[in-house]
Amino acid sequence: VGHCIDLRGVVVPLFDIDQILKNQTNARVSNEDIAMIFSVRDQLIGLVVKDILHTQQIVIKPLTNGIHSQRGWIGSCV
Repeated sequence: VGHCIDLRGVVVPLFDIDQILKNQTNARVSNEDIAMIFSVRDQLIGLVVKDILHTQQIVIKPLTNGIHSQRGWIGSCV
C-alpha cells in the first residue's frame, strides 16, 4: 500500500523521488514533504521531493512544422 493525498476530491498517488532514484532505502512520506503534481495520460500523480530550488511558469504549445507527427513529442515551450 502506497501513500496518497486527496486533492480537491481526487485521490492522487505519491511517489518518493529518493526511492525512485535509489538514494534512500527507507524513505517515509510525511505531512511536511513537498509534492509536485503531474498529469500523466489523464492520471494525476504526485512526486515527493526534498526541496524546490527554482520555479518558472511556462506555456506548452502544440508542435508545428512536421515535428508533431513524430512519436514522443507533445509540445514545446520557450
